[in-house]
Amino acid sequence: MKKLIFLILFINNVSLGASYYVGKTNCLNTGPGSPVQPFCTIQTGINKLVTGDTLNIFSGTYVEKVLVKTSGTAAAPITIKSASTTDTPILDGTGITLYDVGLFHMNGKAYININGLTIKNSLYWAINVVNSHHITIDKVVINTAKHGGIVFDNGSYELIVKNCDISYTDKCGQNCGIHEALTFSKCTKFKAFNNYVHHGIKEGIDVKDGSTYGEIFDNHVAYMGQVGLYLNHAQYIKMYRNNVHDNGTTGMLLGIGDNATSEANTSYNEIYQNLFWNNKALGIQFFNDAAPTTAKMINNKIFNNVIYKNAYEGIGIEVGSTVAYGNIFRNNILMSNQEGVGAASAVVSANTFSNNLFFSTGTGAIGTNNVLVDPKFIAPSTGNFQLQAFSPAIDKGFDMGLYKINLTDIGRWEYGLAVTVTDSAPILFKDAGVCSCPCPCTSSTSIKTNTPKSSTPVNTNTQPTILFVSGLALGAIVGAAACKKKIK
Repeated sequence: MKKLIFLILFINNVSLGASYYVGKTNCLNTGPGSPVQPFCTIQTGINKLVTGDTLNIFSGTYVEKVLVKTSGTAAAPITIKSASTTDTPILDGTGITLYDVGLFHMNGKAYININGLTIKNSLYWAINVVNSHHITIDKVVINTAKHGGIVFDNGSYELIVKNCDISYTDKCGQNCGIHEALTFSKCTKFKAFNNYVHHGIKEGIDVKDGSTYGEIFDNHVAYMGQVGLYLNHAQYIKMYRNNVHDNGTTGMLLGIGDNATSEANTSYNEIYQNLFWNNKALGIQFFNDAAPTTAKMINNKIFNNVIYKNAYEGIGIEVGSTVAYGNIFRNNILMSNQEGVGAASAVVSANTFSNNLFFSTGTGAIGTNNVLVDPKFIAPSTGNFQLQAFSPAIDKGFDMGLYKINLTDIGRWEYGLAVTVTDSAPILFKDAGVCSCPCPCTSSTSIKTNTPKSSTPVNTNTQPTILFVSGLALGAIVGAAACKKKIK
């Protein structure tokens, strides 16, 4: 019995750890780091942390760079967070020289939780996680970085990014920015969900460089200068229930970059139940950017997506049949794009196209068992892409295993399931009076911000919930507030 009591006390002691505080009022770096006499800098607090400890940061602007020096464990992680839900600590990189690191940086660490911070004005990346594992980033705001926003790299695994707002990344330019708004490079076993990624110069969410076994879901990606979602030399990735719109080029790109090796492979991925709409080029694109001809894009599944009102093709396959083959395209609704599917006849023969709905798309209605009439969405002009009761898409799909039913529908959501549609806008931020648009603008048109209006996540991790805002509501709030560079 004594041994049991000792064991319980020991476990509790390890898992709870100590709590330290950082703040601007009555602070002292050589003090105790208590609520009444906190440390003055975040780095001072981090230097004190050992396994199981928590660092609580009060509201204030902290102009410094941060390096995590200690790992937690599964039973006793290290937590770095805002002191409360009403505190808004800001890590500000103004004037801090960085090279190849993040303003908030860790290398070779494990079991670290980051929660409730705002990181802005980084002269390189905002957050950089290298060769680390079991890292969770939650309710973090990234606002303005010269290069990428949150970058995981070099063998990191067991990663979670959720409920974050990432904006104004890659400010140095489209041909200069290193990495993307949210990047998983050489990573495995990761999830990114309920994030709002927007108004960056380059790509939104990028999974690349041999990354495997990740899930990207329930995210809102909009007003990026280039691609919304990007798979580049990545395998066994699932991208689903994302809302991707008004991006400068393509909504979703499956590609192999120009620096790829002969073994590069963007294959065995699943892209489903996404909404790709109003992007300035294609809805979904396969592209080989001068990569070796031995590179492959095979056995990907693209199904039950809505691809609406993109400037060019709904789906474009701009690679040969020796590169892209064995891919499946089913149950997608392609409506009001300039063209349905753009692909050479040999590519069409090497892949499977069936049970898709094409309407008002010009040419490119290829494949078998297609539906070629209006899908009868409830209200696409206001962002409601659910099917009406008399939709011709109902029961016309091919069973891809999403639902345990005999007949499946074409489109994003199965008719008759409880789906919640909201016309509310995503998390937006109060105008800080500083211009930070992706293209030339004045401070009066900027929506650069530091403090969220609400801590409520944009999306909820429940199925099935439709996770997008109305086109009219979002257009009125964001479209009138920020300039958007259109790239052709």
